[in-house]
Amino acid sequence: MATKTTPEEIDDSKLNDDEVDEEEFDDTPRREVHTIEPAKSIRSSCQGCRGLIAKGALRLREVFGSQYSRDPVSRYYHLGCGVAHVPHVFRQALADCPHELPDRAALEEQLAEVLTIVDAAQSTDETSVQYHTFIAQMCANPDDEATQLVFADWLQEVNDPRGELIAIQAQKQDSPNDASVLERERELLRIHGTCLLPRPLPGRVAWRRGFIERFQLTDGSNLVRSQLQTLFAHPSMALLRELSVEIEAAEVLVSANLPALPRSLAVLELDVGVLGDWTSYGSALGDVSALVDTTESLRRLRLVGHANIEVMAHGKLVALELRTRDARERGVHAPGALSLSVAARITKLSPQRLPALRHLRVEANAGLEEVCHAVVSSRLLAQLSRLVLRGQVSNRAARTLAAGLRNGPRQLTVDLGDSRVENEVRQLLEPVCDVMVQQRQQRNTAPPPMPSGDWLV
Repeated sequence: MATKTTPEEIDDSKLNDDEVDEEEFDDTPRREVHTIEPAKSIRSSCQGCRGLIAKGALRLREVFGSQYSRDPVSRYYHLGCGVAHVPHVFRQALADCPHELPDRAALEEQLAEVLTIVDAAQSTDETSVQYHTFIAQMCANPDDEATQLVFADWLQEVNDPRGELIAIQAQKQDSPNDASVLERERELLRIHGTCLLPRPLPGRVAWRRGFIERFQLTDGSNLVRSQLQTLFAHPSMALLRELSVEIEAAEVLVSANLPALPRSLAVLELDVGVLGDWTSYGSALGDVSALVDTTESLRRLRLVGHANIEVMAHGKLVALELRTRDARERGVHAPGALSLSVAARITKLSPQRLPALRHLRVEANAGLEEVCHAVVSSRLLAQLSRLVLRGQVSNRAARTLAAGLRNGPRQLTVDLGDSRVENEVRQLLEPVCDVMVQQRQQRNTAPPPMPSGDWLV
């Protein structure tokens, strides 16, 4: 009887790019189309209202990727609930629906209303072209405050409430404790909530001059492609620059359930699992390379969990941050995918795929010696300007890094932060790198403030 090789039995050191059988390790989740179908039993419940769906009643079936199986997982909705909660899914299913719907006209009218949330300046032929011209300019130059204020004045001239919101939040930036400014901001969001506030909003947001700049998704149950697609299509998300997805042990496969991200996105953070209690599937992020490839303005990528960074390609990515419990621990980024450790994935990073990468940060509770060996063995070493290591930097790790840097780039800054570093380690590293940064450990029990603005880029 033939024995089956398990992921744990694969030797990272014997793997070359040209030796991987692409069909054997095909990690692309199988997708199915969303459908409208009769309920086969009385056991299904609606994800919108949580009520039961009667047997034989037409229901919306939504499919999404799961980190536990290559087969899609289904969610069901009453038709009316589907329009309200997952309108993009319902639109696709309705277009292909073979069943006769007696209330089809009413559902289509409800769907059109849900999908047409636009700013007032977008809704008329006279102003829509100028509106989109301003948005394109601000997307290309997000720090151009002069254009933002001109845009605010123009919006107020055409009676679009976002214009006053931009002006009020500009005042708030200059006078953050002005009670009258804060009250007017709350009043605008309350009066014009439909066009200014996306609903539902499953997370925390940081505003900047009339638009949401940072969105922090923390509830894994809301990581559903269609809901996020509706969310990202909202006018307030037009200049989104930072997206953070932080979920713990969720069923969904992160990258498979994120829609196409806004073109303005510069920072992406994906965090799944708990460092102290990860399993191989519990820390799967999915095919991150496909997601990154569509985000043309991306500058910084932070990953906590297993992802296929070894095949990732992006021409503008400057900073890559990886966090893991043990850099030596093998794991898969999706069901059926190749099992590799974080250190092995770093070794395979390519300057041809990541030509702009300059900063690499690795946080690990264990395995930094293997990370150091991977960094000095990687073809990316020659283009790095900053290497940040967080964890226990042993003498062996320092020797590995120092030996590799002797013939490497002199402009490299090695940042050890508050890592525990012995004098011998310092003496090994200081002569072979341009700058070595080390800070004293500081105890800080207060929770960090929520980041906002340009701190990430």
